[in-house]
Amino acid sequence: MSESSEVGLTAIIAYGTLITHREFRRGQNVEPCLVMGYRRVLPPKHWYPFVIPASNDDGFWALKFDVPPDMLEIIDLYEGVPTLYYRQDITVQLRSGENIQAQIYLPTEKTIEDFHLAVELDPRDRWLNVLKQEVPDLLALYPELESGIYTRNPDAEE
Repeated sequence: MSESSEVGLTAIIAYGTLITHREFRRGQNVEPCLVMGYRRVLPPKHWYPFVIPASNDDGFWALKFDVPPDMLEIIDLYEGVPTLYYRQDITVQLRSGENIQAQIYLPTEKTIEDFHLAVELDPRDRWLNVLKQEVPDLLALYPELESGIYTRNPDAEE
């Protein structure tokens, strides 16, 4: 399990409703992070995004925040663990350039199948429009979040 530098806290990645519903405020040490090897996709006519595996060169900016065990249980319920999502350890890069271990909520195989999730479903990261409408103050504080799809290879097709 990923623990932050403070004993007993788990680093969690917020990329969708944990940002727009400001659930990250329940945690500590909030800061932007770069998530590589995954893409955020918003299915048509849906109100929250998913994150799915992508090219190792593709990624997106999210927020990292640390929570104690009792809060982690509450967030798991909020995210629909284990039916809709599960938590997985990944490495993310903080704004400072430091790499850390954190946990991200990923859709279960059944969720991927039910929603027909694929990178091609949302090549432009439509969730950015939601962020711009619902949390413009956070985009001012964490401008990385507004950058959308990040790629190490700018010549790659989206």
